[in-house]
Amino acid sequence: MTNREIDALVAERIFGWENPLSSPHLPHFSTSITDAWEVAEKIKEGGWHMVLHSSRGYICDLSNKGTVVVGYGPSASLAICLASLKAVSFS
Repeated sequence: MTNREIDALVAERIFGWENPLSSPHLPHFSTSITDAWEVAEKIKEGGWHMVLHSSRGYICDLSNKGTVVVGYGPSASLAICLASLKAVSFS
C-alpha cells in the first residue's frame, strides 16, 4: 500500500471523506507530521490515549478502555496513521 493510499484510508475512515483520492486537497497524513497530528487529535476525541516511542523507527501505542493497538513505521507520521486506522476498526 502506498502512502497516498494510506492517506486516503485515513481521510475516509477517520475524517469521513468520500472519494478522498479524487481530492486535490488530500492531506499527506502518512508523511507530514503536521497532518498526522490532526489524525492524533481526532483519535483523541474518541477517547484514545496516545504514546509515541522512537527506537529504530517509530511506535505509536493507542489505548482506550483496555483496548491497545500499535502502529509501527519509519516515521512518526506513518506510525500514527497505522495505529489510528487500527483504532477505528474497534470503534
